[in-house]
Amino acid sequence: MKILFLIMILVFNLIKAKDIYIENDLSEREVLTNGMIENSGLFRIGDILQLSTKIRVSSIDGFSWFSNINGLSSFQRQNWVILLDGQRLGINTFDIVNINMLPINITQIDSVEIFTTPQLYQGIFTDYGLIHIHTKNISKGKSLVLFQSAGNETGDPGPYRNTTFNSPNVERIGSGSAMILNLNNNSRSISLGTNYKGHGIQDWAIQKRINSIYGNENIYDGSDHWIIPEINRYASIENTSTFLKLKTKTFRGEHDFFTSYSHSYKYFYFLKPISREIPVDYVIKHIGIINNFGISKMLNIIYRLHYTNNQLNKYPNELDFDFDWESTNLHANLENQFSISSYSVKLGIGFDRYILKTDYELSKSFYDIYNYYGAFNYRLTENIIQNIDVMVLLSNGKHALKGASITKWYINPKQTLNLIMSNIQRLVEEDNSLWYWSQLGYDLINTDFTINGDFNKSKTFTIDLIWSNKINDRLTIEISNYYRSFDDIYLEQQYYSFNSEDGSFTSSPLIIHTNQAGGIIGANLAIKSNIKSKIYQYFYYDYQSELYSKEVFKDVMKTIPKHSLNYQLIFSPVKNFSIWTKIGYLSSSEWENYKNISGESYLTINQDTFKYSNTVESSNVIDIGIQKWLLKRKINTNLFLRNVFNQKKRYHPIGASFDLTLYFHITYYPFNNY
Repeated sequence: MKILFLIMILVFNLIKAKDIYIENDLSEREVLTNGMIENSGLFRIGDILQLSTKIRVSSIDGFSWFSNINGLSSFQRQNWVILLDGQRLGINTFDIVNINMLPINITQIDSVEIFTTPQLYQGIFTDYGLIHIHTKNISKGKSLVLFQSAGNETGDPGPYRNTTFNSPNVERIGSGSAMILNLNNNSRSISLGTNYKGHGIQDWAIQKRINSIYGNENIYDGSDHWIIPEINRYASIENTSTFLKLKTKTFRGEHDFFTSYSHSYKYFYFLKPISREIPVDYVIKHIGIINNFGISKMLNIIYRLHYTNNQLNKYPNELDFDFDWESTNLHANLENQFSISSYSVKLGIGFDRYILKTDYELSKSFYDIYNYYGAFNYRLTENIIQNIDVMVLLSNGKHALKGASITKWYINPKQTLNLIMSNIQRLVEEDNSLWYWSQLGYDLINTDFTINGDFNKSKTFTIDLIWSNKINDRLTIEISNYYRSFDDIYLEQQYYSFNSEDGSFTSSPLIIHTNQAGGIIGANLAIKSNIKSKIYQYFYYDYQSELYSKEVFKDVMKTIPKHSLNYQLIFSPVKNFSIWTKIGYLSSSEWENYKNISGESYLTINQDTFKYSNTVESSNVIDIGIQKWLLKRKINTNLFLRNVFNQKKRYHPIGASFDLTLYFHITYYPFNNY
């Protein structure tokens, strides 16, 4: 009924709309600019998630991150979309979207758009949110980028790590490197690059669990050092990637081609149903093309074709565990955009085929999703602009309707008020989840699990009210409030117990509860100021709380901290030099599924006693850093400290502790035209 109501509003106002200019893009988004990215001490791509004002994060190992984008999902459902220069990269597997698996380097990023409300964007409905990363434009001529980074956490054994005098400490961060070659002659450009990312497993408890998978234990020889097996010493995630990007311009428009290959030959995948880090050989392949044809000033046609292949190949382990997973997504989209006097319209169709290949036969190895959509933009009055998004999805004889309404009111030249409403149905096929494929015969986990009920269409209703006031050129204030209502969603419930023998966890039988429901509310305050182009200040406060719910929904939402506060100061006293500091506060969270481990303790390799808790304590962390350009902007250096006062900071009850850490990266531009 709510969808029909939105359509009725659309029809009425199209008849009513008169003359004049139409603002084509009313999409509500958070934008992280190049300046914010360069002056925020970002070490890896995943750090973008913590730079956003409207994203809560969780992580076990500090490399794979779970995200909650503006209350649109929980840490269990990671179906938000990642775009790279318009290309949809399918890097989500088993409800993990590891943004660090992207085949680019942090220095390549120009800006990031984070869509925090449901809406239609480039043929995608952003039910769970969307992150669009834009890389830097390539200057005319040739350019070369060389990048190197390193990090060192408090207690790292440093140069002794590879000697017989190595300490038992395992707190090492890893390094990163990249080389990118660019060529541009105005009509066409090419970018070719390779990246390496290394991430040391930073926590002894995690190391111990990993060792149990390999059947290795650390041995103290009774003298002055530990004998640490090779698999422990080098228990780190190693990722290499390459990419090729081609862009051509014709009198008719732009044509973008992108292909990439990402390989983590040893990736420790935390599989929640068995609560274990499983080593896996992880490969992601992608190829895509986007063509934009400008037929006329009033008509524009876009088509998008993407192919993504995810493989989880077996890596030797004591459990003989094999994911036996090769997933392929074929995506096609055709969209036309045109303007007629008083309004603009987007109409499009889309197709997705999901294919799963295993060594054994499934009852069905693929399924298709078709979508048909339209976006209508028109002016209600001289000061009010309206946008209506509608999408219909079809799959396996079922359908789903999605609708969103964006109303933007220009109160005066400095103030705007946005009202965003959405009513969304979502098919279980859209999630491409482990549980969907399990029903088709995919046999991954050697444990009991029960699906309590049927997978129905989930329903989400959202309201966002956003007021923005640009007081002057130096000060902007934004206040937003939102409400989310979820119905007929599915959530997992499982309880874990501690195994003191090998530091691992045992779990109760897994239950997937369908027909779950609940509501949440949230508010956000953002203040941005610029003083004489030398001092930039950003202040953000975000609040999110469960409003009503069924029991399982309530337990899941308690894992998300209610309060998040950040303050950042960037001081640029002279050209090519800046100093920055960031103060961040995150309130505590409670993880009901880990309540049985509270009070359990284990002895670390340093003979310290650590006690588990299902409560992740609040944290108050200060970061500082400096950025300096050298040699006529041929060299960019960044040096920064995170968690200056060495406060114990965790994002998960059994996750790593993030202590005082020194990061450094240097970027070299030999031709100085990048």
